Amino acid sequence: MVVVLLLPSQVAAQAPPQPQWAQPPPPPVKRVFLNGQAIDDIRAVTLIDMKVSLDTYGNILLFNPAYHIERRPGAAAQIVRKAATVARPISGRVFLITDVEGKGPPTFDLQVYVSGRLVSTVDGSQPRTSLDSSEFFTVGDNVLHFKAVSVHRPQSSPDTKVKVTFGYGQPNGQVLAIDRVLLTYERSGRVQSQIDKRTITFEK
Repeated sequence: MVVVLLLPSQVAAQAPPQPQWAQPPPPPVKRVFLNGQAIDDIRAVTLIDMKVSLDTYGNILLFNPAYHIERRPGAAAQIVRKAATVARPISGRVFLITDVEGKGPPTFDLQVYVSGRLVSTVDGSQPRTSLDSSEFFTVGDNVLHFKAVSVHRPQSSPDTKVKVTFGYGQPNGQVLAIDRVLLTYERSGRVQSQIDKRTITFEK
């Protein structure tokens, strides 16, 4: 009897080839996006002050509205940063007031952003809160984002609403008097969208 020992490499070499359908699919190509536009073809560039996130496919998402992409026929694409401008603060005081209305706490907390800066995370377990948010606003357009963050709470209710109000006002002791409402936003746990967008504009 003759016993032949095969090395692992020889075993692999003699194994029948796998059918095409049995081959694992190639890994998905990861891409890079700047403000929603693909920049895979751009090289040798340094970007600062970027908000960076990864989507469910592993793509890299960069965000900074100060940058834009220039593409011209016959020339390489370039990323250009706009000249910085000094933002003027608004006159007066703007307050953020939140109210929770319903038979139980909501199924989410609500994050409030102004021009990319987090102003507050509204705690759904608190029936009413107020905050002086004047420092977050500047003259011109101010883009607001409202992001729902799911939270597990006993006896929570998807019908409970969170109401957010921005308005000019002045505190008077323990009372906050709102002279002019600038924006009102509401959402409940039954709203499907994750992030909503609004704009408040102050005269230049």
